[in-house]
Amino acid sequence: MATQDLKSFIKPITSVKPDAHATDVTGEAVDTRGFESATVVITYGGTVNGSTTCKVQASVDEAFTSPVDLTPVSGPEVGALLYGDAYLVGQTDSVETFAYVGEQYRYIRVFATVPADSDVSASVILGHPHVVPTV
Repeated sequence: MATQDLKSFIKPITSVKPDAHATDVTGEAVDTRGFESATVVITYGGTVNGSTTCKVQASVDEAFTSPVDLTPVSGPEVGALLYGDAYLVGQTDSVETFAYVGEQYRYIRVFATVPADSDVSASVILGHPHVVPTV
């Protein structure tokens, strides 16, 4: 039974818009300023080419002049910036989630490698806001 309001404490933002993408997709930059946590949610739809993959990138600037590919770890390891199991090659009708933790990079985005038509999308859910409710 749901007895608490979560909506006022999170802010979901789309990085890769849902679509049947035919080429690589560079997701929109997500500014984590004002939030203490970020969860990346990657969704693979009904049509996925076997070698479609997504990765999370971070940067100190919104232009991503020097993007850093974040490598996921399976537990809260000291110094790690991305928690979650290793990236999976896109599985049809599947969802991957990763927790981003880091103060050195303000912006994150998802980059999708899509060799052929594949249904993929990615969102970032910002949490633990400095100001409540989120808008």
